[in-house]
Amino acid sequence: MKAIIKGTQPGCNKFSFEWTAKNNAFATDHNYDIYVYTVPQSPKITKLSDKMEGYDVITYEPVQHAKTYELYRKRIGIDADYILYEEFTDNKSHSIVVEHMDKGIIYYYRIRAKANESIDLATNEKYYPVSVLSNELHSGEWGETEESSGVEESDSEESTSEDASSEEEGDISDGLYISGLQTKTYTGSVIKQDIKVYYNKVPLKAGKDYTVSYKNNKNAGTALLTIKAKGNLSGSVTKSFTIEPREINDRDVIIEDTVYIHDNKAHKKAPKVTYRGKALKEKKDFEVTSFGKGNYTSAGTYTAAIKGIGNFKGSVSNAQIIIVDKDKNIGQATLEKIPVQEYQNGAEIKLPDKLIKVTLAKTVLKKDVDYTVSYVNNIYPGKATLIIKGKGEYAGTKKVSFTIKRTPTVLTQSMITNKYKISTVKMQKNGVMPKPRLAENSHTLIEGKDYVLSYKNNKQTGTGIIIIKGLGNYTGSLTIPFNIKSKDLTSSDISIHLPNVAYNGKANQYQSNPVITDSDGGILVKNKDYTIEAYSAGKEKLGNNSSPKEGTEITVTLKGTGNYTGTIKATYMLKGISLSKAVIKIAPQFYTGSCVEIEGSDITSAVIKDGKTKKTLKLGTDYEIAAYRNNVKKGTATVIFKGIGDYAGEKKVQFKILPTAITGKNGRVH
Repeated sequence: MKAIIKGTQPGCNKFSFEWTAKNNAFATDHNYDIYVYTVPQSPKITKLSDKMEGYDVITYEPVQHAKTYELYRKRIGIDADYILYEEFTDNKSHSIVVEHMDKGIIYYYRIRAKANESIDLATNEKYYPVSVLSNELHSGEWGETEESSGVEESDSEESTSEDASSEEEGDISDGLYISGLQTKTYTGSVIKQDIKVYYNKVPLKAGKDYTVSYKNNKNAGTALLTIKAKGNLSGSVTKSFTIEPREINDRDVIIEDTVYIHDNKAHKKAPKVTYRGKALKEKKDFEVTSFGKGNYTSAGTYTAAIKGIGNFKGSVSNAQIIIVDKDKNIGQATLEKIPVQEYQNGAEIKLPDKLIKVTLAKTVLKKDVDYTVSYVNNIYPGKATLIIKGKGEYAGTKKVSFTIKRTPTVLTQSMITNKYKISTVKMQKNGVMPKPRLAENSHTLIEGKDYVLSYKNNKQTGTGIIIIKGLGNYTGSLTIPFNIKSKDLTSSDISIHLPNVAYNGKANQYQSNPVITDSDGGILVKNKDYTIEAYSAGKEKLGNNSSPKEGTEITVTLKGTGNYTGTIKATYMLKGISLSKAVIKIAPQFYTGSCVEIEGSDITSAVIKDGKTKKTLKLGTDYEIAAYRNNVKKGTATVIFKGIGDYAGEKKVQFKILPTAITGKNGRVH
């Protein structure tokens, strides 16, 4: 196997690799761990979803050289990313029973095989994103193609529905990208959009990266949404969206049976129409287009045709106008007060008969004989409406409001679905932050909406604490202890940067200072996280009086201490002129949403003085980029240049990252 490491930049923790396996398969990827072996084929996945009601059974067959298998799943139209469900650290076949109680929700499953680790190489990992639909009604095997890179093609409607309701990264364009802007329907209230905003495919956070404001977003017509950038971005963008009129025959629009008491007068009038408890106005929200036959004076039932206008559209041809005796008008009935009802997790609230007691003219009426019942807004917390409609000898409508409330659910330990998975983790310099997953009755809770996380004692080995605090519809707090293990310096997610040292012929001036970076970007501290045990040239141990020759390869031995363990050796060269004397200037850069990287054209000058002579340095010939620091957000970033050719050592140079305008030269809107 051949592996070529490209563009290593510890400041960004991003790596790019090209590799060729035994079968000459070629791939490139970014941001993954490095392993010694490739996995020559993908594991077979078999799903038996029809064998156990309420569960999916996923099995896989092991493959050669694999060390770890990870099963991921994703709810179509709900989850933005695949979520790790379970991990196996042996190369054996496993059957995983996955609870799937939420009917109507489709899952995708993916299996990932990771190869044996190496302490000598930096990385090589291979993903096998073989996708399985949870609603297939047969057993089968999915995929052994080596270069599988996405969701398997499927003729199923469910696969299509996911494409319509979720955004894959490949669908997101560079520049400013707004997802989720939709045509809405009039509601009687101001309408807001549930959007996601990206810049160069990086998701932005509302309130931190941008604010949203609206105009004309209540009535039917064209509404405006303005995104004003802040923080790393600047400028504003306005997008329009349509608010459609609501159908006049919508279930939330009540066209009442308009009842009049028989008084020998004509009642050829517009019917009463309400929407969410508010009376609609004739000639503003609707108009009568025609009346039916009859004199509208005698007792009986008459009709009127209406059509929506303004914020409403469509028509109804049989709105009823009823003339009855006084004691048959349901509108005059009385009902006992309805107690507050508890929210039922998205199910309709329908009142038991014992709570609906209808009395008219001292007579208790019978349900389904004298009246029927229906509801409006009876699902979510808030004000709901019970509608009593006359039947048989009775006519008219009676509306009674009642309240639906949601009592916050108390968080419990049983809601944590991956407690074992996060029980033991390895040290990270800036603090370990394992992510618990919570679910209630197969509903996955969302961090930031349903709960927030905080941590204690997570920056040293021992016992750390996760604190989960409920938000919104959840209350209470949970604490989860977890074990933090020390990390070996030979771990593949630790990088060691050891620059060459310029030769000057003097004793005790051969030492290079290592920069050791953990996987979270944290820099290990000398004599706290590691010690330098020795410098050596070949078999010779170097000391204070040592003066190695120019061109000597020097080995430094590093030993972990405190939260880190193990011993590792690294080498560097003693040669060339010190790059630290160079003066390098860089033009200001613009925020991109990811690591800002320097090109040769960005360097406005690079000179070094050798005696009385100034020499212009060339990137790629005299020096190269070794690493970056703080090169993502606006502000002051640092690039570390490393001498090559006739130069050695390092030069740290700062440059500015300026906010990017979301439109114009440095930004595009899609």
